[in-house]
Amino acid sequence: MSTIHVGGVVLFGKKCKTLEEACRVAFTGDEIVLHKNVSPQQAAMVPSGVIIRGNNHTITTPRKKYAMIIESGKVELEDIKFQVSKQSGAIKASDTSLTMSNVSIQYMWRVGTREKFSTLWIDEFTEDGKSIKQGTTVNIENCNFQTGIHVAAEQVKISNSFFGNLTSPTAGIRAIQIISHDNRYTNALLNGERILKSDDDTSEGNVSIFGNVDVNNLTAKFNLAEMNSKQLKKYDEVRNNDTALSSGTALLRIQGATGSIKNLRLLKLSPETKELMNSLVDKDFNMLEIMGDKTSISIVESQLPEGQAIFHSGNLILENTEDHLSWRYNPKKTTVANRNSTSNLFNSNEQKQETETALEKMDKLIGQDGVKKRLREIINAAKMNNIRKINAQRNGQEYKQPKGFSNHMVFSGPAGTGKTTFARLVAQALYEGGVLKENKFIETGAEDFVAEFVGQTRPKARETIQKALDGVLFIDEAYGLDETGQNSSFNHEAVDTLIKEMENNRDRLIVIMAGYTTDMRNFFAHGNEGLQSRFNTWVEFDTYSTEELNEIMELQMANSHVLYDENTRKALRQGVKALSQEANGNGRSNGNGRFVRNYVQKVLESRDSRLATNVDQIQNMGPDEQQTVLNTVIVPDVQAAYDSLHKQYQLFQGGN
Repeated sequence: MSTIHVGGVVLFGKKCKTLEEACRVAFTGDEIVLHKNVSPQQAAMVPSGVIIRGNNHTITTPRKKYAMIIESGKVELEDIKFQVSKQSGAIKASDTSLTMSNVSIQYMWRVGTREKFSTLWIDEFTEDGKSIKQGTTVNIENCNFQTGIHVAAEQVKISNSFFGNLTSPTAGIRAIQIISHDNRYTNALLNGERILKSDDDTSEGNVSIFGNVDVNNLTAKFNLAEMNSKQLKKYDEVRNNDTALSSGTALLRIQGATGSIKNLRLLKLSPETKELMNSLVDKDFNMLEIMGDKTSISIVESQLPEGQAIFHSGNLILENTEDHLSWRYNPKKTTVANRNSTSNLFNSNEQKQETETALEKMDKLIGQDGVKKRLREIINAAKMNNIRKINAQRNGQEYKQPKGFSNHMVFSGPAGTGKTTFARLVAQALYEGGVLKENKFIETGAEDFVAEFVGQTRPKARETIQKALDGVLFIDEAYGLDETGQNSSFNHEAVDTLIKEMENNRDRLIVIMAGYTTDMRNFFAHGNEGLQSRFNTWVEFDTYSTEELNEIMELQMANSHVLYDENTRKALRQGVKALSQEANGNGRSNGNGRFVRNYVQKVLESRDSRLATNVDQIQNMGPDEQQTVLNTVIVPDVQAAYDSLHKQYQLFQGGN
């Protein structure tokens, strides 16, 4: 180990004139110390195992190049200031474990807001670009990166640092695991695929969070009043040129995330900032923005002040929260659950307050009485077993789970009998009972576990499973993972990974496999013994009776606000009776609840086809009469739907 000095008057150690030269002569374990500001003409190629100490000197980047390139190994940087010129960057790294302490990266004054070059580029994706390399880490402490950056690694740890700037392009951090403590973020994207663990962080505008989140004590604020006129103009330019900010300014964005945010504090805009916002092109400001069909987020023990918010899609749970936001939302793509909270969302005619427990919802489902009884037994057993475990831990005792006990389940039975619906309610019930940490339900199939090429199945399967941790992993038609078929080697690797992850995460994961009864029994009979031993609980779903199908049909009609008289009701029920038998014989996937959905859809399509021939007449009606006509189904609509489905079923069965 030796010390290499760049500049200055030194008595011991090697001395170099430039940083590039120092990196060329350095070996693993060496330390490079700066005694002056430097301006590399070419990128300094930093070798593995080197520490660079800047003594708070400045490195000015060469134009259209990086100041440092790190291609492998462990590297440490400390007490360095990077000044970045146009179309250039401070650090580019790959295949490395990089630690940065007291490092700052700032643009030179003449760099414009259209700058697309990432000043810090750490890219640890596999060659196909689909997943992050294992074993790559980035540690950031007491750093200041007021520029556009790109960081992708297996693990990123950040503390006491500042990321992004309102006048800089978006900063992005993506990792399998992000651990963030006491940081400030602006114009930043944080994506923790397995976990984004955030404590005591601050959003200063336009911060988006993705992945599985566990956020505590997050403050969000926005203050344009601190900016001068030139900075305000730059902010307006950034807003109009950065696609990540295309939907407007928001204190916080939640995009495709699952998990919880506890103690969220959204600070109101000052009068000065409100006035400045009105003077800018960007007038669409939201305190909070939620989007993504897979979003399922809990906001817990929080105070949400008056202000605008938008809810595009996903699931939101408000728990012990006072919400005074004025929401815009799509009632067809959003659901809200109330856990001892107040919100304008609950008072809406469209967005109903959800106070029912999962078991109460289950009881209201039509049919499957035996399934309901069995699931209650399973849920109660899981809850009591969890209480025993907590009690043992409180008493300092080792808890031993009863031999053969497992929370994993198999749901078997015909298609359309509600297996997915019941599984989703089981996930909610176990969350409500304290067995699961999150109300999380990840729906998958065999294709989510098995890759096309050798070596890719294991990471793909692991990635799918990791998304369900602390919740329920639902695998539909699980026999697609059959280890005896054409894809036996790939499927074997997927099943082997599943078993290992179930074992490693036994307290954080419940797996429910579902499919047709015969196929599921064959799958387990000829499959991995380790899989068989973990699925001792089977729940068999029954085919719906004709009366139950009629009840389901009438419920779906009511949910669609459909009107009809008694004669039409009789015709609808006769259609269910006649067609349900044909549907059950028309392939395994067309019967039961799926048949009812198809039937109702056909009836409504027939109604709309009839109404379309009288559009002018309908448009001249009064509002009340028009609403009645548009929502009413008559007997000819039912007959047309029956004829269409009958022909379809006959065609598939080879009839005339």
